[in-house]
Amino acid sequence: MILWIVKIVLVIIIGMSVFKAARAKQADPTIAFKMNFRSWLEFSLLLILNVFVLISRTGSKYEIYYTFLGQLTIVLMFIHTKRYIFAGKKYLYMLEHVFDEKEVRDMYYKNGVLHLKIRKTATKVRLPITDVEYLLERFSGKKYQN
Repeated sequence: MILWIVKIVLVIIIGMSVFKAARAKQADPTIAFKMNFRSWLEFSLLLILNVFVLISRTGSKYEIYYTFLGQLTIVLMFIHTKRYIFAGKKYLYMLEHVFDEKEVRDMYYKNGVLHLKIRKTATKVRLPITDVEYLLERFSGKKYQN
């Protein structure tokens, strides 16, 4: 029974993140979902873990382990979705919200942490799921060439 609840919660978290990303893409079709190798690897491993938990059988003798793994996956998925950062020509998708590009200032990356200011509020994201070089080039102040 608990494993079914875990699966439902996991599907809800995945659905909400996909819905929010689709709304961001609808608001700005130029938002590029670009990731570097580390981000793709992390994304792929979490996707495999999600699929494993979702197809695991209930009622087996290992159900308690599947339930524990599912709860761990819920926590990892929740943290993972907060680290997505994708940029377009008008908007920045970050922390599951869309921000106007004009409100983003002072972006730099140091020791695995992306620092930036949005609406004069300092924000940081540890190990962002994105192509950081592309993002820094995009917000460097130079005329961006597509």
